[in-house]
Amino acid sequence: MLLVVEELLVLLAHEDDGAGIHVPYRTLRYGLSGAVLLDLGLAGRIDTDSQALYLVDRAPLGDDLLDPILADIAAEADSLPCEVWLRRIARRADELHSRFSARLVRRGVLETDDGAGFVALSRRVARSRRYPGAAGEATSEIRSRLMEILFGDDIPTPRDAMVFSLARTCDVFRQIMTREEYDEVAERIDLLATLEPLGQFVARTIRETTVAESQEASRRIRERGGRWPRASERLPFVGHAHRLLGDLRAFLHRSYLEHGPVFEVTAPGRRFVAIAGAEANLFVNREGKHYLRSRELWDNFFRAMGSSKILTGLEGSDHRLLRRTKHYGYSGEFISKRIPEAVAVVDRELARLPADRPVPVFETVQRIMFEQIALLSAGISARDDFDSILLFNSEMHRVHLNGQIPRFATRLPRSRRARRDLERLIGRTMDAHDWERRAEGDRDLIDDLLRLHRTSPDFLPDTDLFINAMGPFLVGLDTVPSTTSFALHALLQRADLLDRARAEADALFAGGGPTAEGVREMTVIPNTLLETMRMFPVAEALHRTVANSFEFGGYRIPHGAELLIALAVPNYLPEFFPDPERFDIERYSPERREDARPGAFAPFGLGHHSCMGQAYARTQMAVTLATLLHRTHIAMEPKNYRLKIERAPTPRPSRGFRIGLRPRRG
Repeated sequence: MLLVVEELLVLLAHEDDGAGIHVPYRTLRYGLSGAVLLDLGLAGRIDTDSQALYLVDRAPLGDDLLDPILADIAAEADSLPCEVWLRRIARRADELHSRFSARLVRRGVLETDDGAGFVALSRRVARSRRYPGAAGEATSEIRSRLMEILFGDDIPTPRDAMVFSLARTCDVFRQIMTREEYDEVAERIDLLATLEPLGQFVARTIRETTVAESQEASRRIRERGGRWPRASERLPFVGHAHRLLGDLRAFLHRSYLEHGPVFEVTAPGRRFVAIAGAEANLFVNREGKHYLRSRELWDNFFRAMGSSKILTGLEGSDHRLLRRTKHYGYSGEFISKRIPEAVAVVDRELARLPADRPVPVFETVQRIMFEQIALLSAGISARDDFDSILLFNSEMHRVHLNGQIPRFATRLPRSRRARRDLERLIGRTMDAHDWERRAEGDRDLIDDLLRLHRTSPDFLPDTDLFINAMGPFLVGLDTVPSTTSFALHALLQRADLLDRARAEADALFAGGGPTAEGVREMTVIPNTLLETMRMFPVAEALHRTVANSFEFGGYRIPHGAELLIALAVPNYLPEFFPDPERFDIERYSPERREDARPGAFAPFGLGHHSCMGQAYARTQMAVTLATLLHRTHIAMEPKNYRLKIERAPTPRPSRGFRIGLRPRRG
């Protein structure tokens, strides 16, 4: 049997179609807190009277999440009002949500993609409506139990009556039923929610506490007058444009320290509301899909391509369907099966490099990782088209996304040639994946897109199929090569760390070559990459449009505002990462786990638009870096080179970062 808090999370999880239950965060925090108290009450550890909550039994339950809360209650000398404990436990709501959800994923009740897109009922539970249990036993899933009770004559158990109280308080029933169904059983819902005294008491306390907190937040907003501060370093006419195009992370970091979590940033003809800090990251993760959208950023590109469906510009059910379709081809599971192919690409590219002169690191790594993704996820070599795709990608960002150069640039002869080359490449890719002639083997991203196109041509017509098939040739063109290049620079500056990483790479290749299990066992190289992403984030901020007004940081952010989410600000806050200017891979050790605090670290973006290929990217970067270290002796040239960073379209080492490579073995 699941805990009450676990069944609340299952009840709120996405159904099979990916549509979840929306509970305002303030209510959700106290709902989770109340569910924990109900679990302790059901276990006979606490009880309540008309005013207070008091301890009955201090014996631990053997649950690593509930026992610390029970210990806190036991440490109090006197009983305290239930509201006090609701508020105290609610401070840990994000941690509890994350850890209980992870437990449900491990047990096969919930499933999630590699990113933070959504958590859904596992396919097994969604189809059977039963939880997997020990020794072959299973329990009816909570939603099925509640519906059987509502539309039947059964009296709920005390435990299910408690769940009714929580579900009613979180306004779940209006969202899982049609209006006609709800009207039919509304009176019965009210009755069942009051059958169990502890559940009724906790639910009433949740409602009263939520209302009081909401009223207090509104009062503070009125007192502020509704206007947020403007960031410093503003110049006449250009505003903050020079900072937006420079070291954006450092600028947003300084502004956060000076002004707090909300401030205004301007550019010619543009006005952004910036939100920053761990709380901003948490807000976007948990509620961004209800209040923010990204389509406006991509509108110009959509028009230029004659398309309307690309993952980064979609919301709602369309986004969920396309994300699920692409999930496997961009997953860690997929690339783990293709590690030998990824290594072979590195070997072929190394063989093509000149032996008598140093090579630019970023361009070299970029070519390697571009070809890896093309071969693995699209099943076709694109090496000969690299320059054309590089030009297309650059103009896509500078013309359609950033507006840095005028649109007529796309009509120049070289731009037209680049687009024709890309169209021919996509044509060859589609021919290689013709399902009637496709050779047997593991499916890839293009296979899954073509299947969706055949089964739902109205959802993914040819024009949208084309733009989505471009993905493998564009998604890793800047980000993963940048991080891998920065990581290589970090290793070359630290001889002891380089020796440890090379020893780990040699161990990976021992005994027949790299395996998925061997990659999972590595720590030095993956932690070096994590620390690189902290100190040199390629995603310094996210741009969104506010679809629905929301409260944040003591202000009300209006709908229609352009939002700048400074997701990398916590990377350099000492309360999360002590001595943040120091490169320290031990931050990610099991003993420290500095990155695990909610909102502290978001190297792959936030919320339902976070990078779904993050497990893929981590494996690709680790394998590529390990192969380079194992195959070659690497020397920075000149030895005293000081890192310089270019900023478009993402931060990357400048072309001045060059290395000499000599074969090391084999």
